[in-house]
Amino acid sequence: MGLVQQAQFAANLPGIPNAAGVVDLMHRLVPEQRWGLAAKDVAAKGGWGPGVVDDYLVRQFGIVPTEFGHLGVALAPTHAYYRPGST
Repeated sequence: MGLVQQAQFAANLPGIPNAAGVVDLMHRLVPEQRWGLAAKDVAAKGGWGPGVVDDYLVRQFGIVPTEFGHLGVALAPTHAYYRPGST
């Protein structure tokens, strides 16, 4: 799934039947995973691992509430190792 599709999924997730439990869990991440969007109290889910060419991929998507509805956000910075991509 590309970043655009992931952001669209995040924006629509709160409207999916029975998804409230998932969104609730996305708000309650353990402290070690509260980086990026989650550090801003946004419902988020992230992942990380080796990139394609000697780099490290950090991916995260989240649901940002706005006065007009939900804004879906998807990010994928790359760096030589994990820490800079997660702050």
